[in-house]
Order: sequence, then structure tokens, then C-alpha cells
Amino acid sequence: MLQTASLTFERIAAVTGGILSGPGGASPSGYSIDKRTLRPGDLFFAIVGPNQDGHRFTADAIAKGAAGVVVSDPGAIPMAPAGRIMAPPVVVVRDTLRA
Repeated sequence: MLQTASLTFERIAAVTGGILSGPGGASPSGYSIDKRTLRPGDLFFAIVGPNQDGHRFTADAIAKGAAGVVVSDPGAIPMAPAGRIMAPPVVVVRDTLRA
């Protein structure tokens, strides 16, 4: 099993087949698919399920201190003025559940 600290955002993007936006050298302290249980420093996966779409909670996860987010819909990332991304590192993948 890989240690969380060994998985930088660059490595996470490579392993998941995703595209990284933002700095890639840092590592998340943990992982979460639920913004209610997310701890600051966790990587948030926006899982799409039969009842909820985690992309709806991406801004909340970032506000709670997510170290980064994994999404399949880059449009779910909140934008700052002038179109600049307002988020920590973002990994865009085809399928967040598979990632």
C-alpha cells in the first residue's frame, strides 16, 4: 500500500490518467468523497452517484480546506475574477469513481 505522503498531486494525476492544473509537488494528508467528513488537507473526489453529484459540493470542499480536488467536470471548479481558478490543485479525470 502506498503511503499518502508519497502521492503528490503530480503522481495522483499520473496514476488516475488525469490532467493536473495547479502546483503538483504537494501531497494531500488524506482523501474524502464527502464534504461533510472532509478534513483540511484532504483530497476531495467529486463522485457522481445515483442520488448526488459530488461536483455540486466542490466549492464547499475547497472552503473547508481541501488540499485539492479530483473532478470529471472542470466546470465545477469555482472561478475567481478574470477567469482564474480559485482552487487548490485540480485533477481532471474521465470518471471520478474509477479514479
